[in-house]
Amino acid sequence: MNSSLKYGEKIGEYLVRIEEIRPHQVQNILLRQQCGDRRRFGDIAVDLRYLEKRKLEDYIQSADLPLWRREKPGKIRYTQQKDKLGI
Repeated sequence: MNSSLKYGEKIGEYLVRIEEIRPHQVQNILLRQQCGDRRRFGDIAVDLRYLEKRKLEDYIQSADLPLWRREKPGKIRYTQQKDKLGI
C-alpha cells in the first residue's frame, strides 16, 4: 500500500486509503463543514479524536507536495514550508 499523500488527493481520501480513519468519519467531518464549521478537515478529525494530531502532522510532513499560500488578495506565492499548514 502506498502511504504517501498524492498530489490532488483530498486529506480525507488519503486517510481512508491508508486505513487511518473510516469513510463514515470522513462524511461526519464533511457534514460539520457543510453546516458551518470553518475549521480544516484535520483540525476537526483531531478534535473528534478520529486521529491524533501528531499522526496528522506526520502524514502531512511526509507528503512531498508543493504548497500555495495567499499572501495578499490576488497574489499567490509558492512555498515548500510545510509548517505553514496551520493544522
